[in-house]
Amino acid sequence: MKNKNERHRILVFSDEVFRRKGFHKTSMDEIAQTMQISKKTIYKHFPSKEMLIESACMHLFEGAEKRVREIIHTRKSTVDKFVAILGEYSNDLCRVSDVWINDLQHHYPDIWMKIDEFRTDKVYKYAKKLLNQGRRENIIHKYPFELIMESFVGGLRAVVNPQFLLQNNFSMNKALETVYNIFLNGILTDDGKKIYEKNKKANLSKIC
Repeated sequence: MKNKNERHRILVFSDEVFRRKGFHKTSMDEIAQTMQISKKTIYKHFPSKEMLIESACMHLFEGAEKRVREIIHTRKSTVDKFVAILGEYSNDLCRVSDVWINDLQHHYPDIWMKIDEFRTDKVYKYAKKLLNQGRRENIIHKYPFELIMESFVGGLRAVVNPQFLLQNNFSMNKALETVYNIFLNGILTDDGKKIYEKNKKANLSKIC
């Protein structure tokens, strides 16, 4: 139990540091000194910096996936669920710096690829559930699922591209909200759009 708690504490602390400062310039020495533990203790649980980075990233995304799964399994309407998930993703993005994303893409591309595959798999899985629910509620058009998802995933990838955001003067949150607006306004019926606009204003006002 002690080893499990120790590992979790290192993982949570490292995740917070990486989100603020990125990965490339954050050393294992710095983490050990700030936590007031030996570097040997960190290596006992994470034999390399790359393993610590990958574990920290999966800790972040698995936590987000758990919250999305909980939303999916509520009795809320499709639109309520989409808005709640947008809020979760936006709040996560508030806590991640551009350096975090840039470092992953340029210095740790293999880890970035694993994260992209994990995220895409979960997006397809949960979006399909929501689209089917929305069709049963008659608030989502019956467009081909594959085309809907390809366009949505492409938009999400643009959101986590620092160079694209910089060139177009977008914040990640603003880009994410825009992708959602394009996506949902394209697939929702007129009744669904009315519900979306009402719920979005009521539930996204507290996002950073």
